[in-house]
Amino acid sequence: MDTTRQTRMRLADLLSRLGPLAESAEPAMARLLHDEDESVSQIAMGFFNSSEDEHALLNRLEPREKRRLLPEFLRLSQARNWGTRNNAFIALRYYREQAPEVVPALIPALRDPIAQVRLLAADTLRRLDPAAAKKYGAISVLIPIMQDPDGQVAYRAAECLRAFHDQPELAVPALIEGLRNTNTLVACHSIWSLEDFQESAASIVPALEKAAQRPDDVAGHARTALKHFHNATNAPAKP
Repeated sequence: MDTTRQTRMRLADLLSRLGPLAESAEPAMARLLHDEDESVSQIAMGFFNSSEDEHALLNRLEPREKRRLLPEFLRLSQARNWGTRNNAFIALRYYREQAPEVVPALIPALRDPIAQVRLLAADTLRRLDPAAAKKYGAISVLIPIMQDPDGQVAYRAAECLRAFHDQPELAVPALIEGLRNTNTLVACHSIWSLEDFQESAASIVPALEKAAQRPDDVAGHARTALKHFHNATNAPAKP
């Protein structure tokens, strides 16, 4: 029996929550990526990418150290534990320079049995290699996830679609459908994503006008978006 597993998990979790205050623990947390227990490795990855933005520690590491960790994240992207795979794909989005190495791990993950993992694989592929994302149908992975019964997963799919400007013929209809979702998170994120597709105003505006009649918070966000579309339409042409 692994009698120290719980202790390792608690320590990794505590250090992950300390953020910049715990940066000196980076070598120790890097070692935990090798831990025999995937749950420990999963928490350790959170230490490197907990903010999930440009301020993540992984994005601030010295390039050589960051590159040294890549094989571990690639290995963990194949883990049995879906939470470990999930965190690995969050980490991999910071490896744009190594996209040729990372993309082959992302493509099979588009068929992962867990919707959250498929979502992250599709989003990471789009971030690292938009051409490959289009070729392998990342957007077609995200669209069905918008109907996932877990609203916390579904709304993130709507959020991700706003970046697929090269495929408005697929993104816009899916987001318009999202306006009718009974989950307000999904509907609101569909509105905010649609605002990035001004060139499709002819089909978006009527859908927003319908959403503006909803009896929930979605209506107010739809009316705000309509103002943005109308302002963009009435703006004077640039010389």
